[in-house]
Amino acid sequence: MEITPELMMKDLNDFFQSRGIIVSRSVVDIFLEFECLCYENDKYPFYHYLLLPLIKRYPQLQDAIQAGGGDYKKAIQLLENNFKDFDSFDGYAVGEDFYSSLTESVGDSRTNIIRKAFEILEKNNSKVLSERELLFSILDYHDQIHPIFSNGDYIDERFCTLFHTLAHLVPIYDESLWVKFEFIRKYLNGHYDMVISFAGEDREHAKYFADELTKKHYRIFYDEYSKSDLWGKDLYTHLNDIYTYKGRFCLMLISEHYAKKQWTNHERRAAQARAFRNSSEYILPLKLDDTIIPGILETTGYIDFRKTTKEEVLELICEKLEIREAEKGLFDSE
Repeated sequence: MEITPELMMKDLNDFFQSRGIIVSRSVVDIFLEFECLCYENDKYPFYHYLLLPLIKRYPQLQDAIQAGGGDYKKAIQLLENNFKDFDSFDGYAVGEDFYSSLTESVGDSRTNIIRKAFEILEKNNSKVLSERELLFSILDYHDQIHPIFSNGDYIDERFCTLFHTLAHLVPIYDESLWVKFEFIRKYLNGHYDMVISFAGEDREHAKYFADELTKKHYRIFYDEYSKSDLWGKDLYTHLNDIYTYKGRFCLMLISEHYAKKQWTNHERRAAQARAFRNSSEYILPLKLDDTIIPGILETTGYIDFRKTTKEEVLELICEKLEIREAEKGLFDSE
């Protein structure tokens, strides 16, 4: 039997389904690109090869790399070139330990990453495997099998440090990857699947979506959830950081009240700066009335809350967040 990416992805789908794990569309794409890269180049599926599709498909990791002094665009090019040039000795089929055969006593490079991911989910009492948990499993596994003191084994003395960086993970010494694991963990631990921007008069709607999404294991920024964190902070700076950098999407509840408030306008400008910088959809407008908001173009797709039930909006949000149950077959090849 020939081992192929399609076979491995089907096996991974069955494996997650059997354990009730929920996965993001992006994680599916990351695993598929990882398997295809290794298969097409006949490379053993080392866990660090997952870093390339992760950086390409995980915008928050790109932000973390830039914030940590690296350069994600240069890193992508570097990793692509290194993948082609690196001689892994063993080929793709050697790493054929199927995901579904994972036990406590066996596992190759790829399945050990899954084991680590499960440890993280169990610790967090979660069933949702997103890009963040996948990345953290890679960092944790590298810390486990290459303790920091083993940095001294590197011939290149620049790697002999009291910390790990993405450069250690590859390993390639380059400043574009010289971002510490601990910085990345700290940076991404403050990220949310969705941030909600709303006027106080519309809190009832915001609370409904925050509560329901939290029940589904999404990480949501809703001010009432963060009272202790917000206490004492410079809110102008802190909220600017949250609405510019910390969310995958921003749910914006547009109303006449929203247009008049100073704080909602501050949040809106921060969210618009993020949308402009990433040149991709970020703001999800939910119109409660016909109020026009500066910077939200009339051609922007929106949901009219007056014509849609809150349950329907909730379902649409979940679809936008691209979280699906594995049993729906998202790993199947098209």
